[in-house]
Amino acid sequence: MRISSFSKHSNLWQHHQMDEKNAILNRWEQIANIVICQIESKKWQHTLPGVNALSKEYHVNHKTVRKALLHIENRGFIAPPEGRKPRKIIDAKHHPKPQRSHPRRLLILSNKAEDIDRTTQKIFDGLKTLWAKKFEDTQAVAVDFMQYIRPTQYLKRLLKLHSADALVILNAHSEWSNAANQLLPTYLLGGWVPKKGAYSISGPAQSLSYEALVQKLTSIGHQRILCAMMHCIDEEKELITNVYKNHLNEQHLLGRCHDYVVRVKYETPESWMAMWQRQIPRLQPTAVIVENETHLLSLYSYCHLHQISIPDDLSVACVCDSDILDYLTPRPVRQVYPLEETLRHFQQWINHGLTPIGKKILADDFTHGDSIAPPKNLLNNSD
Repeated sequence: MRISSFSKHSNLWQHHQMDEKNAILNRWEQIANIVICQIESKKWQHTLPGVNALSKEYHVNHKTVRKALLHIENRGFIAPPEGRKPRKIIDAKHHPKPQRSHPRRLLILSNKAEDIDRTTQKIFDGLKTLWAKKFEDTQAVAVDFMQYIRPTQYLKRLLKLHSADALVILNAHSEWSNAANQLLPTYLLGGWVPKKGAYSISGPAQSLSYEALVQKLTSIGHQRILCAMMHCIDEEKELITNVYKNHLNEQHLLGRCHDYVVRVKYETPESWMAMWQRQIPRLQPTAVIVENETHLLSLYSYCHLHQISIPDDLSVACVCDSDILDYLTPRPVRQVYPLEETLRHFQQWINHGLTPIGKKILADDFTHGDSIAPPKNLLNNSD
């Protein structure tokens, strides 16, 4: 859900850079969160503007504003309405501080650089259902993990903004895992294991997912296997490089193992096409592994433009699953996420009172697509 009409001069825009415009929230919840932030920043001293004024300021209808105001009132930031008088702001020292006997709100963070695919949506739905059985509501927010290299302060503001009592992060980078694990009960779905403290994490190990594909490809004769990744940090590149060192023979490569793990800086069609045009002729891979569906579509486009036949000239595989991939020909080999095992482990975390339950490495599998075959000839990419 997007709200693109807020003023760029507001405090909320400056502090949060409108990451919430991609949040999976109801619009009235977004308005309520923004008004609360502005109350706390002393934008209004004693009373709120009226419904008409708030509707114009945030470009929403009266019904949305009234629902947001009711939520703000229930949170203890404004007094109940008195006829047509402006809503009184309750002084901060009188804001209620409820003693919660158990967590109520779960905040789910995902990377806004990654699309919400079929599998991710099923994960969201499953987490929400299990959480609601014992606690209360959930909210899902998309943030830019790479924008905040040291995310602790930003994460604190985000948790306060959403009144979160517990946290789930999908595919968190190491700094996010570490920061979250120190602030709230946190469950990690994929991503990096925190370096400090106890933790709860499940998912196919990234190294195992890539290793399974590399083993599958080398078993039919591939050695020059290109792995293309977006926003890949040093730890990730080292992890994949180590997989390559264990399974590839550098004598067959046109470079070193780390040369075949390629990072793309910008998530744009032009950046990815430029990378293919640069790296495929240089490294002459017989197989390529990509991490999501948009990168796979880019590769299929490149192959079409350069008359490279999949899988006769180039084998292709993807470590994700998406509805879009069902429409591609040849049908790509791709990862199947172990959803049921993930939800069982999450339920175990809930049953243990959100205390750390350690690491659960889940066995994943790959669909039997048509995009992989034994290598035939070296690619001729002189064009």
